[in-house]
Amino acid sequence: MEMALPTESTDASGLSVLRRLWVSRFDVEEEGRTLAEKLWQALCLELVPELCSLLIGDVTHHEEAVRTAGAEALSSAICEYRDQSPIVLGQLNELYHQKLYRPPPVLDALGRVISEQPPDQWEARCGIALALNKLCQYLDEPQVTPLFLFFVPDALNDRHPEVRRCMLDAALSALNTHGKCVACCVPGQCELPAPGVRGVPEGRPPGRQLRLSPPECGHLNGLSGQTSGQE
Repeated sequence: MEMALPTESTDASGLSVLRRLWVSRFDVEEEGRTLAEKLWQALCLELVPELCSLLIGDVTHHEEAVRTAGAEALSSAICEYRDQSPIVLGQLNELYHQKLYRPPPVLDALGRVISEQPPDQWEARCGIALALNKLCQYLDEPQVTPLFLFFVPDALNDRHPEVRRCMLDAALSALNTHGKCVACCVPGQCELPAPGVRGVPEGRPPGRQLRLSPPECGHLNGLSGQTSGQE
């Protein structure tokens, strides 16, 4: 089996095998992780930077187990190739808005439905949130501003409650990691919506909005910690 597998990382088939095995190394099942690790070592495979963008396809998979493994795999790949993080962030941002759009139903001249509106692709947007949650620890300061401008107001006001929950978790994770520079990087005021208001998942205890103003850099870490503690 090992001799039959294409392993040349510059070849399309080789990249496909590399991608599948790399994601499998982060499988949610231990047996899958063990088998993938043995095969990876037996084939003497090495990670390549081109794989980072390809892993986004697993992050947005319709199966939750694949999305979870894909987010872990992407985070680990970015840890090895930090220079790929701006590219991946831009792709995740663009893909989020693509998955957010739902074309209206197609009507005929009499207003009758010819083609139904396609289903909401909220699972893919959850995967994007999970990936951002994992990636925030590897971001440099210049990447923090566009990330929070993505969270507020777009991602935190997603129409699906599960996506909003995942995005809020990702935003809080980024805040806990980069809290000292967030207020200094993001112009004006940036508010993470308080639980109980529109755009925030139901089931969280009431709380106040988290305001990030430029003069308040000194106490962001403490405030973010209190917010996380409410969850």
